[in-house]
Amino acid sequence: MSDDPREEAKRHVASRLAALGAALFAPVAKVAVVDLLARVGEGQYVELQVYVSSDGRFNVGSTRPRRDAFAVLVAHDGQRVGDAYVVPSLAVDRYAAAPSGGSRTLAIDDELARTLAVYRNRWKLIAEFNRFRSAASDPKALQVMLAMEGP
Repeated sequence: MSDDPREEAKRHVASRLAALGAALFAPVAKVAVVDLLARVGEGQYVELQVYVSSDGRFNVGSTRPRRDAFAVLVAHDGQRVGDAYVVPSLAVDRYAAAPSGGSRTLAIDDELARTLAVYRNRWKLIAEFNRFRSAASDPKALQVMLAMEGP
């Protein structure tokens, strides 16, 4: 069991992406909106913000959506890391809810889990960022693109 689920989740994300050939960097100074920076493909940099939840509710705050940024939503049951949703920040902006006066939350309930299923453990969206850039922010377009590729 890890003392800090968020740090364990960041190590998990780095390990998954490194296995796919991404070079990972962590900020030297604390930066609120960047946990990791991934250098992928032809030198493209992708910003990653890692969020951890034990109940499927991720407080994603109010970061500005960008085409080259991802939120990695990692489930953690208090003992170990579970599945992760690798979601482009443009899609986070589309699906996150903000109660009046509150911080934006992405609650992965049954309905949203079906919508975002294409992002579940989909690490290659980051590792092969240039390839998926055009369709990544739209779950339906991404499903079509992946289906056309075949197995």
